[in-house]
Amino acid sequence: MQCLDENTLLEIAQGKLASDEAAREVEAHLDSCATCRQLFVHFLRTSTRLQPAKEVPALARGALVGRYVIEDLLGAGGMGVVFRAYDPELDRKIALKLLRPSSVPSRDDEARARSLREAQAMARLSHPNVIAVYDAGVFQDQVFLAMELAAGGSLREWLSAGPRPWRQVLDAFLQAGRGLSAAHAAGLVHRDFKPDNVLLGSDGCWRVTDFGLARSIGVPEQRERSSAATGEPTTTPTLTQDGALLGTPAYMAPEQLEGRPATPSTDQFGFCVALYEALYGTRPFAGTDLRRLRAEHLSGRVQPPPGAARVPLRVRRALLRGLSQDERARHPSMDHLLCALAIDRAARRRLISLGGVFVLLTGAWSLQHISQDPPCRATRQPLAGIWDEAQSRTAHQAFAATGLPYAESAWGAVDAAFRRQAGALVAMRTEACEASRLRGEQSEEVLDLRNACLDRRERELGALARLFWKAEPGTVENAVQAVGALTGLRGCADVEALRAVVKPPEDPVIRGRVETLRTSAAQAKALYDAGSWRGARDAAQELVRAAGELGYRPLEADSLLLLGRAQSELGDYEAAVQSLLRAALAAEAGQHDEAKVRAYVKLAEVTGYRQRSAEKGTQWSEQAAAVIEHLPHSDEVKGELALVRARIAVFVGLKLQQGLDDAQEGLRLLNASLGPDHPRVAEARGLVGTILTYVGNLDQALPFQEEALAARTRLLGSNHPETVKSLSNLANLLATRGDFARAAELNDRALALRIDSLGPEHPMTTWNLVLKGEILHQQGGGDEAAKVMREALRVQEKVLGPDHQRVASTLAALGRILLEDGRYDEARAAFERSIAIDLKAAGPTSSMLGAPLAGLGELHLRQGRWKQARDALERCLGLVADKAYPSVAGPARFALARTLWASSPGERGRALELAREALGDLRRAGSLVWPRAAEVEEWIASHSSDSRAP
Repeated sequence: MQCLDENTLLEIAQGKLASDEAAREVEAHLDSCATCRQLFVHFLRTSTRLQPAKEVPALARGALVGRYVIEDLLGAGGMGVVFRAYDPELDRKIALKLLRPSSVPSRDDEARARSLREAQAMARLSHPNVIAVYDAGVFQDQVFLAMELAAGGSLREWLSAGPRPWRQVLDAFLQAGRGLSAAHAAGLVHRDFKPDNVLLGSDGCWRVTDFGLARSIGVPEQRERSSAATGEPTTTPTLTQDGALLGTPAYMAPEQLEGRPATPSTDQFGFCVALYEALYGTRPFAGTDLRRLRAEHLSGRVQPPPGAARVPLRVRRALLRGLSQDERARHPSMDHLLCALAIDRAARRRLISLGGVFVLLTGAWSLQHISQDPPCRATRQPLAGIWDEAQSRTAHQAFAATGLPYAESAWGAVDAAFRRQAGALVAMRTEACEASRLRGEQSEEVLDLRNACLDRRERELGALARLFWKAEPGTVENAVQAVGALTGLRGCADVEALRAVVKPPEDPVIRGRVETLRTSAAQAKALYDAGSWRGARDAAQELVRAAGELGYRPLEADSLLLLGRAQSELGDYEAAVQSLLRAALAAEAGQHDEAKVRAYVKLAEVTGYRQRSAEKGTQWSEQAAAVIEHLPHSDEVKGELALVRARIAVFVGLKLQQGLDDAQEGLRLLNASLGPDHPRVAEARGLVGTILTYVGNLDQALPFQEEALAARTRLLGSNHPETVKSLSNLANLLATRGDFARAAELNDRALALRIDSLGPEHPMTTWNLVLKGEILHQQGGGDEAAKVMREALRVQEKVLGPDHQRVASTLAALGRILLEDGRYDEARAAFERSIAIDLKAAGPTSSMLGAPLAGLGELHLRQGRWKQARDALERCLGLVADKAYPSVAGPARFALARTLWASSPGERGRALELAREALGDLRRAGSLVWPRAAEVEEWIASHSSDSRAP
């Protein structure tokens, strides 16, 4: 008989062997097999240390576990008991596994909860080569799994039934390998891969099962002291108590035998042991007892295959690499290993050249193997289990369930983007493989670098896809932008950049932990990109802690950078600055220049734009610019930095021309690096249009705003908030150009969309209310305009607070309407309150004071208070005159010109000069600004003829 497995050990210990004959057979085997004797003795020792626990309850036919109806017992294993059951809700047969209490200790509620979470993670994994877990829950304090029922037997049974051609064996293992790869992409490590845990489905596909020992990547494991480290006999895979070894020793990697944490590379080792055994009929490592087995594993000495073996040398080479004692020497990923194992192109050409003769001789089996993929073709469906047809449907349903008006268009854009990415991944993996293995243009080292890079990209895709499967409204709103924030594939073809990537740690234990934490980091980034900032912040805080404990500074820098970004989005700017400073320091210590640059860019944005300190923002942007020069192919981050500088210049410093130059440069760089249809390019295009409007280049601004609206409509749909933002910007530009009818139409549409999606009392709706009031005023509806402005003011004060600068801006606009309608007392109160808010928020040198000071100066002028008028207007121009801000500077200059003309005859020459400057400003400022350029022209003409007239 075969050596004892965990099920037989349990039956012996519990006195439940099927018959006396079975007992005699086991006894005879123990007499002849020293390894099994050691195994059994150690099992009895360790099992006595298990916490007493009740057995899995005997479930009679018809019993209910959740909604599932028990039919009969299929079998019992070390991890639990498996029943055939019926799911009445979905009308299908299932396998229902009830985990043994000893495998989830009752004294450890946290362990049970963790097992349930990980079972639920498996339930979210859908892949043709993984046994589907339909559901997970708790029954009588025990975790249960509702799984796909596979009745075709195990891979070990299939292999034991008789000799198999090596191609058939390899094909079966390639399918199982794809299942392992999908689990890794979902953040899970199997930890006990062996032929017994691969089952044949009714469709003829092999599926990996029994993830009973699986652990989520990045989740700390309990201390696993390996008995193998002391040379004692092994325990079984089901013993998960402290002090036990997790896994089946013959298939275990050296790091498992030493009690170190398992990683995806650990599964790769077990896979290679099993495939070696299946192909050559012997395991790669010798050993009749555990002490020798451990020594052979740790030495890396692989037994030579039998002389009769007819397996290609390249397959053996791929297996030997996967069996490396050093984790760093193994394949970068399961995908890389599968590519190396796939049938080579030359063999495929030879098969095809035999043509019909070969087919006639060997029939359907030949046809199957003639069609085998060459090595440089992806060995699994692109993004299988991440974004295949089933997962796409799941995401579609989740998007639709939110009820958002733009959900369908958002899903369509996301689905198309993921499919493009899948094709690009396959193409790039194929090209990388061919460059090394067919054309000989690059080394295996470069191929490893490229495949490792592509693995990281796929991990990032998988993390985002999992959010989309259960999308919430906020996720849907940010879905297209989140896809746009995915790290591009272009860098995976740039050998210079890949060699500049921060090197992983030398210590294999730390390296393994870093790789598992990278998966958690991808999940945290996905939360951030999808707008789930609190979730991203919490995940990043845990990553910072874990990375700090490891002492690997590059990962710590990346984690702190993500934390700072999330804190910034949540408005916790002081905390964000501290996190970003720490990120920059960690990046410096870890020689991680990319993280350092991105930390500096974000510091510039937070301090300069969010906290409105142009001086600090400029300092950090200069730091970023200095480091960027050392980065290869840095157009994207250069473009982001240029846009940050533009926002600081325009919205904080009111330096419009400088901001315009920066914005145009940012647009150029992002367009070159990301392409014209990227969401961030559309955003940059809209920013350029907005600044051109402020500067007064209205004709130039129009195509930018129209293109931004068209791009966002195409990418996001007509009802998406970002599209509505572009619609609002275009309405503002049209109003500035004097096209009030069309401006009113577009603005009313934008206002209705914002109220529909955000509600009437949201800060964004007030932007459109203010514009509506200004348009109404220009159309002669003074009372209605003031009413609309006051409604905007009410909402802002309620939502943002009475001292917010948005309130100050609206007060200045309301004051101008009241002034033009002759309601001077109300206008003065509005201007003075606006000034008080700006002084409190930004200080006496803030350019934001310009608009209310210009309005207050005009009011004093009209009421004959020359000195007060002059003081207010001179102060205004001192703040904005050099900022290329025509909509404020123009009215202020004209008001000061009239004030000087009326109150200071000796300065009438200056008054005329101010009026001429105002005329230039107002010609650029557009139609929303009073006075009109024509009125200023008329005033200049009438006063130039008589410089002595008051």
